[in-house]
Amino acid sequence: MLPLNCSNGLNGNFQKYIILGFHQDYAYVTLAKSKEQLLNKNWNLSLELLIILEKELHASNCNVPKLYKLISWEILLVQITQLIDEWPKNTIDKHALANACEVCLQTSDSVLPRTEIVEQCAVCLLNLGRWDFLINHDKRWTTFEITSAIALACQEIVKQKGNKKISKSLWDIVLPVFATSTSQSKRSNYHDISNIKSNLVSIFFKLKDSWCLTVVISLLTKLFNILKDESSLELHVDYANLWPNVISNAISYNAVAVCELLSEIVNHSLKEYPTNISWLRLMGDINFADQKTSNDAVDAYYHCFWDTSILEYLIHTHNKKGEFQRRKCAIQVIGLLELNSSNNEEIQREATNLRKSTFLRALCKQYVF
Repeated sequence: MLPLNCSNGLNGNFQKYIILGFHQDYAYVTLAKSKEQLLNKNWNLSLELLIILEKELHASNCNVPKLYKLISWEILLVQITQLIDEWPKNTIDKHALANACEVCLQTSDSVLPRTEIVEQCAVCLLNLGRWDFLINHDKRWTTFEITSAIALACQEIVKQKGNKKISKSLWDIVLPVFATSTSQSKRSNYHDISNIKSNLVSIFFKLKDSWCLTVVISLLTKLFNILKDESSLELHVDYANLWPNVISNAISYNAVAVCELLSEIVNHSLKEYPTNISWLRLMGDINFADQKTSNDAVDAYYHCFWDTSILEYLIHTHNKKGEFQRRKCAIQVIGLLELNSSNNEEIQREATNLRKSTFLRALCKQYVF
């Protein structure tokens, strides 16, 4: 689908600057094709198409600075998406990318970057440690309110070395999201709770930096402990003690929903940092707190399985026990194309060897080095 800003640029105020016919059609097709390649994670081709379009418009003497800026933001979006998807590879100049994100977010022209680009820029700056910028940025948008709160918490933990309580700004944003529908209807907050929840989840699952993930995990862990209020099922993780110890009217919040999101965030984090002992133990504790029979957190290593028979057994077992999150994990793995039983022997052998080496490297990092 053609990005809305660029589509408006071709149809609206910029139209008088563009030669109708070939160049307008060419711009439509090129932008749409670039978007398609972005969705297919073909970063180089997506970027190449945008750069070619920019050059073509320059060559045709189209005097549309605002349209060039819109195209430059689409180029920035491709670069950010690639960075987040390939993290922690250094295929992109992170310093230059962070600077470009700051420039984009400080735009004061009549034409502004579309919402997706704004959110991606903010998340990129979070992951690249540009916390000061986010803390001081205008917080009228929900996205900036969330990213600023995460940035502030990260900065305070690092500066204070975990010795002092941190700002409640992120806590105050997250807590209302887990209020039961009954209690939500009684509140008159200016925030749209469903919109905040959607933004929170979207941002949380794009986090890659270990400090950012630590902040979110510690907050959700402390929130769960307060709502569950059972010492025998208390979860333990670094920095959870830095968050508030009491919640007013705790019965009006959904502990199950907190646990589900925490479990998904920890799974996401272990994909980036599979040898983080604290998070592996936390995953085991979460499974135990959910009254599941296993607390070994082995599902963090499901991506190392290559035998489809074992994966089918795991899916059946998890389904039987009501362990739907772990079942989902196993289903995602067994659905990978390289594990298809119809593949030729070479592909199957390569998939097997890749998973063996991944698992052995994880064991070495945890027990040898």
